[in-house]
Amino acid sequence: MAAGAADSPPRRWCFGRFELQADEQRLLVDGQPAPLRGRALGVLIVLAERAGQLVTRQQLLDLVWAGLVVEENNLSVQINALRKVLGNDIVVTIPGRGYRFVAPVANPFDSAALDLAATGTTAALRSNLPDQLPPLIGRDDDLAVLARLVDEQALVTVLGAGGIGKTRLVQALLHARRDRYPHGVCFVDLALLHPGDAIVGTVATALGIPHPGERQPVEAMVRALAPLGILIALDNAEHVIDAVASLAAALAAGAPRVRLLVTSQAPLRVAAEWVHRLGALAFPAGPVDAQAAMQFGAVALFVQRAQGVARRFALTAATVARQQTLRAALAWSHGLLSRSEQAVFRRLSVFVGSASLASALQVLTSDAPEPLDESDVLDAMATLVDRSLLELVEGPAGANDLPRYRHLDTPLTFAREQLHESGEDAVIRRRHALAMRALFERARADLIGGQWLYNAFKPALDPEMVGEVPALAWAVNNDPATALAIAPVMSRNLFGRRPADCKAVWQLAEPLLDGAATAGSDTTAEAVVPLAVLAYATLECAVYWRYKRQRHSHVLAQQAVRLAMRADDLPTQYLALSLVAWGCGTTGDLAGLRQAAAEMRTIRDPGWSAFIDAEASHFESVEYELVGDLSGALLALQSQANRCRAAGLGDSWQLGNKVPILLQAGRIDEAIETALQLTGRAPGARSRGMLRHNLNKLIRAYLGKNATLEARDGLVELWPMARQHDMQAPFADNAALLAALEQRPGDALALAGYADAAFSASGTRRQASEQQMIDRADVLARAALATPPGAGLD
Repeated sequence: MAAGAADSPPRRWCFGRFELQADEQRLLVDGQPAPLRGRALGVLIVLAERAGQLVTRQQLLDLVWAGLVVEENNLSVQINALRKVLGNDIVVTIPGRGYRFVAPVANPFDSAALDLAATGTTAALRSNLPDQLPPLIGRDDDLAVLARLVDEQALVTVLGAGGIGKTRLVQALLHARRDRYPHGVCFVDLALLHPGDAIVGTVATALGIPHPGERQPVEAMVRALAPLGILIALDNAEHVIDAVASLAAALAAGAPRVRLLVTSQAPLRVAAEWVHRLGALAFPAGPVDAQAAMQFGAVALFVQRAQGVARRFALTAATVARQQTLRAALAWSHGLLSRSEQAVFRRLSVFVGSASLASALQVLTSDAPEPLDESDVLDAMATLVDRSLLELVEGPAGANDLPRYRHLDTPLTFAREQLHESGEDAVIRRRHALAMRALFERARADLIGGQWLYNAFKPALDPEMVGEVPALAWAVNNDPATALAIAPVMSRNLFGRRPADCKAVWQLAEPLLDGAATAGSDTTAEAVVPLAVLAYATLECAVYWRYKRQRHSHVLAQQAVRLAMRADDLPTQYLALSLVAWGCGTTGDLAGLRQAAAEMRTIRDPGWSAFIDAEASHFESVEYELVGDLSGALLALQSQANRCRAAGLGDSWQLGNKVPILLQAGRIDEAIETALQLTGRAPGARSRGMLRHNLNKLIRAYLGKNATLEARDGLVELWPMARQHDMQAPFADNAALLAALEQRPGDALALAGYADAAFSASGTRRQASEQQMIDRADVLARAALATPPGAGLD
């Protein structure tokens, strides 16, 4: 290696019996030259210059064999040569990564750093930073906040989960501010220390100053650094946090010109500490174009890493070590937890979204393996939040401002692996399903009993709807009663907003209702599922199918009536009878409708909640329509709207149903105005189901006035929603009439035939206004084709 410049100080290191003289290219042992030359000596000098730091195999190859292509086994040969002279305790192997010079080093020149301030010299100490760093992506705001904190505070801790980017952020800050301090900046990596290790020697080595000795090392370090103006970063402090906290508190009190920056998964909890919590990189909340997506840090970083994959394809598993992968970083963090903290960490993974404190306690305590009491769980959760392994999120409005707890995505995957390996999986999933059942049954009881309005019921349960289908899937296979208690509340919450998830609920749960198919029989399902649970689940399944498979829905509603009677569950019986009445109305069965309504009057309790009164009123306007009393139907709809508002259900559905009645009455402009008002009130983010319903009514009103351009615009918006909800057929009548009005008679008749087949398959009869519309489409199309009504097409 080349000798230093004439004005540079000599490079010498003393350690034990050895003195390494880099400029003279020799190693002395007890004052005598050792038989060590060439590449082996070069390797030793590189390691000594970076004492206490990890030096990778590739770095050694690049520095000692600069510009040459050599095999890695050459390095192993030189390391073996070193150990023959030094022994095995000075250069240690970090498996899969490289080597570290671990002997305490005294550098006669570097000790002068302690006198820099006194002599007025402003030379910087060792920084341990590369000359250039890769670009920092997506952290501009964090970098600015951290720079301000470091300028104002003596001690700042950057908190964050393992692998989230704390080290890169701190290195970028030090690199940008290396000229802001008289004695520079210094990056100290604590990752290779073990819990309980002293850290002062590592800090001294990183700074390039003599070790303070074993007696009162913290006080000695404070005295040494007190005169200096320097920014020091201690990276990866979580496993030696007590030692770091002790040093940090002492420096804050006794070295006022020293700025200390710490990265950790847990706070130091000392008086002078200011915390900056580092979250995940920002990502788009919804679909955006590529240019906009690149403005989000998570996307930009992913693209950068993806572009680099081809250049790094030769990376082998042997070179990926603990802190170089997210999973390894998580394993490292997990290993620092106590047994109770590890248990809470893995057991909480059954919650896909967030967990309320009450639900978490119910799942984690009681008869779980290795039982934990409530105080154990609370302490563990606090620690996991501190260590950035759990995240606090806001609860729903009206939840008494209580926070919720959730795993980030990567820790969640790791925690589930731990849960599976622990053997607790089945028990914890059972606890989770039972907790959800208890929560949902309380919510339904509060809704039926009037303690909640409907507009509070859905938001209160929204946080539980992120991932409760897995809980349902477990219960379907292991606990049918719990499955059928969970499913109806999930369906009620998801209906109209998340059609795929709502459909998945009944794909899982409806087969369990087969045991209730024949009322009066002691079926297998009824033997394990309480009748009241079966009745309610059957009712909500009927509600789900009401507009998709009306014949099937009607059969389920009748089953729900019989089950509720046997369970002596009058509210469920009353609601099921109202659905039977509505189903009779859609098929033109006036007698059946009136019979169901009469049965409802015999069991109605005037003290029931506004929700029951409103939910059971949907059939009332249908009776007036069947007898041709349009004015009575409009009045009934207005009455329903008033009751639904009182129950928190909103009135858009009922007022939307005024549109076809207004069309039948020839009040087309009023129908259009009503539909326009309603579509303006139902933005997609609030209720896609309501928007779909009212947009369909608006299209009918436009078609009633032959406003084909407006009707076509509406259909363009409606059709993707119809496809998403498997409801193309009910809306095909609109498309058929539009095609007829646009002089496309073949398309009109094809669409009408498609709609006819769908109505027939579902056992549904068109309402009067719908029949008028499809009849008009048929007449117009056949007139254009000169084909008599009812004739087939060739």
